[in-house]
Amino acid sequence: MPMNDHAPNDGYEFSGAQNNVFTSLASAMKFVGIVSTILGGLSLTPVLFSPVTLLVNGPQAALLIVIGIWTTRASNSVQAIVDTQGNDIHHLMTAMDGLSKLYRLQRALMILGLVLMLILVAVLVVSGGAILATIAPNAN
Repeated sequence: MPMNDHAPNDGYEFSGAQNNVFTSLASAMKFVGIVSTILGGLSLTPVLFSPVTLLVNGPQAALLIVIGIWTTRASNSVQAIVDTQGNDIHHLMTAMDGLSKLYRLQRALMILGLVLMLILVAVLVVSGGAILATIAPNAN
């Protein structure tokens, strides 16, 4: 559900105990988001020494950075539930939108990874292991 479907000033306020849960969640999410973004940036460091590593590290770095940014944005919306008055549902739904994007991306990547793994297994089975023998001929 797009966040624009939830008008600001919905008037609902979560309780103090519920706000404590949101504060804890927002803090953990922000930490994970920031660390993920930093790790994504750091994983590009080898490119300074060999531009070819961009082919290997680039996609991983981009994913870490995107996941980090989306997680940080969602954490800001969760924290806004606590920090503002009268807009709790709007901020909650904004956070849910961000988390929905994050999990749809992760689901798509997992499906892609599983499909590629199944293709690799099928190729290895069909080739009777001949591909492995050419890659590692002395692995007896």
